[in-house]
Amino acid sequence: METTSSPWLPLSLFLSVASVVLATIAYWRSGGQGHVDAVRDGHEVMIDELRRATRRRFEECLARVTRADRRLAALRIDAAAVVHDAIDAVARELGEMKHDAEIALADLDAGVTRGAPAAQEALAKRVLYIEGSIRVLTARAEIRAAERLADRGKFAPAEDMLEDAIAKVREARLRLDDETAQPAFGPVIETLHQAIRSVRTRAADHSRQIDSALSASDSLLASLRSHERFEGHTTLANEA
Repeated sequence: METTSSPWLPLSLFLSVASVVLATIAYWRSGGQGHVDAVRDGHEVMIDELRRATRRRFEECLARVTRADRRLAALRIDAAAVVHDAIDAVARELGEMKHDAEIALADLDAGVTRGAPAAQEALAKRVLYIEGSIRVLTARAEIRAAERLADRGKFAPAEDMLEDAIAKVREARLRLDDETAQPAFGPVIETLHQAIRSVRTRAADHSRQIDSALSASDSLLASLRSHERFEGHTTLANEA
């Protein structure tokens, strides 16, 4: 059985479409455009606030990197040549961080916000690790100085130097709020306690105890560097 289309179907479809169009125009004229504009304006305000907040945090990171670089330069002048390689490695990391922060700030100025908050958070973590590394490097320099003092029989100033070193390691652990990095601090603090006891009692093995503290500090520095590099690689992976 052959079926024929109703002649009213096209007309009905036309009237339906026309009704939708007329209703849309009426909504637009009655304030719909204002609602859309308000939503768009609110979204732009949120983006601007996010951009400004992220920029401030990047600038704070950059300022911390600059201060850390100055402390590192001062440490290199006073530290023994044996730790210069470690100091230079941290200096290179600081240079990379400064470069990353400056590029991020330039992108924000150009209106690019995609991924910026996550990148800033990762950079802030990297700065924390670097600041911790500088404190541990400073402590290591003091441990080495204490060893030289003890070898010359100056046990009292050597003990004071070791006390200062353990205080710096504790400060680094306190400021670095990262459970995965905390275990590496334990051996340094423990060996420093043993070194302090050996120096205080003028023990014959005080050099061995101090060498153990130096070795433990080297392991801690390697751990902090590994965590810092991981944060840097994670940031690059997220941006790719």
